[in-house]
Formats: sequence, C-alpha cells, structure tokens
Amino acid sequence: MISDLSVVVGVDSKYDDEESEEREKLADKIEEKGYNVERTSVAWPRDHYVFIGGNYLIRKEIGSCGEGGYFHASRNFVLVSERLNLKENKPDLKKTFSAVEKYYPDKRIHIIPTGYDHERIIPFVKDPNFEDHIDLTCLLIHSKKLLIVDQSFYDGLSFEFVKRIFTNIAESEDLSLEFYKPSNRKLSFEYYPLNCLVLPYRDSEIVFVNKRAHSLIKLLKKYNLEVVSITMNKAPELGGSIRCCTNIKDNTKTLDDLLDYDNDGY
Repeated sequence: MISDLSVVVGVDSKYDDEESEEREKLADKIEEKGYNVERTSVAWPRDHYVFIGGNYLIRKEIGSCGEGGYFHASRNFVLVSERLNLKENKPDLKKTFSAVEKYYPDKRIHIIPTGYDHERIIPFVKDPNFEDHIDLTCLLIHSKKLLIVDQSFYDGLSFEFVKRIFTNIAESEDLSLEFYKPSNRKLSFEYYPLNCLVLPYRDSEIVFVNKRAHSLIKLLKKYNLEVVSITMNKAPELGGSIRCCTNIKDNTKTLDDLLDYDNDGY
C-alpha cells in the first residue's frame, strides 16, 4: 500500500544547483502520485541498503550485499550482478552465490552479466568500462513479469552468450524478455534509461522514467504500465539516474539507521 511506503530521494548535489533542482523535481513528481517522500542529503540512497519483503540489508552493516544497485528481486527470485564481491577484477560466481544465498535462502538466485562499454569512462567503479550495478542495464517489472535488458551495454561482449543467459532466466522464471536498444547509442550510456524507479501502484506498478528515453516509454506503455516521465540530465553524467537517486522504506527504520552519510561514493 502507498500509505505504508516512503520513498527516499537524494536531493542534494555536491556539484551544481541544476542537479539539485532536477532531484527536487523528481521528489515532487513522486509526491504528486501520493507517496510519502523523505528527502536526504545522501545523493545515492540506493547504494546504502536493500529493502525486500519487509527485510533490510544495510551496506554499513554487512558490506556489498546491502548495496541495492547489485540486485533486482521478485517474490521468488533475485537477480545479482556477477561483479558483486569482485576480487582482483575477476568475477567469482561461486563466492557470489554463497554470499547472496546467506541472505536470500528462500529465493532462487540468478547471477547475471554486467554491461560493458569500450568508450565511456564512469567514475567510482572498479573497472571504468564495466557497469557493476545491474540496475543500470536491466529493469525488472514484477507486476508484468517483465525483464528488460539494454542490449547496447552488451554489444561489446559476446552478445549471443549473454542473450542465452537472459533467455534461460526468463524461461525458468516465466518472464517476458525484451532486449531494448535505444536508437541513439550515446543516450543509453549518458542517461541510463533502464535505471527507473518502480513502485506499487493500485493493482499494478508505476514507473518513473527519464523523459528523454522515448522508445523505452513507448515499450512500457505497451505493457499497460503507468508511466511518469522526468527530465534527468545531470545525475546520469555521474553514473546513475532515477533509481540510483531513490530507495524505498517503511516506518520501522529511520534514515539514520539506513544511510552512511560519510560514505556515499559521490
């Protein structure tokens, strides 16, 4: 229920007023749809904790398994970035699986490849060409059993191999799978179109999406989803977008419980 949920929005920018204004407009748009919004000076609340099924995993308490960008989760399964707990810049799938299984013993675990770009350099990541967080390159819509993958992030890899992994996951979880590819490849990396905020809404879900992702908005409406578009130009330049700027919580936790104000990765 909307009344049980608060949306955390990082509204402050350490760089310029224009970015802060965009983030404040994002908070306003979420409030207009009836959600309680808690504003914070932490720029990337999604990095600080994972809130699934009423349970919290908090980064400052448990490390990277509490960093939300590494995960997409549904009722029965969880998608995990292969670059979680990365050692020497090489994925160790067995260790990743063991680490995640500890916190999600009742969910099926799928480890998925992360996106890659030969040209764009993203600050604050272990390898400047990789997108460690899967919520930059994939979008899971629970109510529609829909998984969208931004193909443009995987073209530099062996795409047929990547496609087979996602196809197998979609078949095993009975998901519709869409390989989305923006017409302008540069926009994919600059604006992270799939980094959307998805919230429960009425009998379905609502998606807050970057206004510049025109083809994505069209795709979401094909699935009869409620869509709210917001212009986000500044945050994506630093390696995130709408989902990264937000998180969700209930009233059992305060922001002080959840956020590490001294380590925001900004």
